[in-house]
Amino acid sequence: MVSELYFGLNTAAARSLQWLADVAPEPLINRLDPQRRAAVLAALFGLVLLGLFMVVAIWLGGRYVRRRSRINPPMRAPLPSDWDRKQPGSRPSGGGNGASPPEGGTPTA
Repeated sequence: MVSELYFGLNTAAARSLQWLADVAPEPLINRLDPQRRAAVLAALFGLVLLGLFMVVAIWLGGRYVRRRSRINPPMRAPLPSDWDRKQPGSRPSGGGNGASPPEGGTPTA
């Protein structure tokens, strides 16, 4: 009894799957009208071209950066600056806060 029920369900399922396989729909691109199909294919072609352009741009940019990184810049003479001539602990005139002393001559705190 169990085997008959099991095989009965399998044949019913097999028949329904066979029916689905017989009704294979046409591809979506073929179901579109010609104008819309042309627009879809043109959009896909544009996306492919954009992707190829991006790959080529990255490739050429990488070559440019690699070539630029191999070139060593010429050595420049170090520029003299103010920090290496000052003595440690020296302060600019005016008390160090940027304000000038009052006219009396002595700064007030």
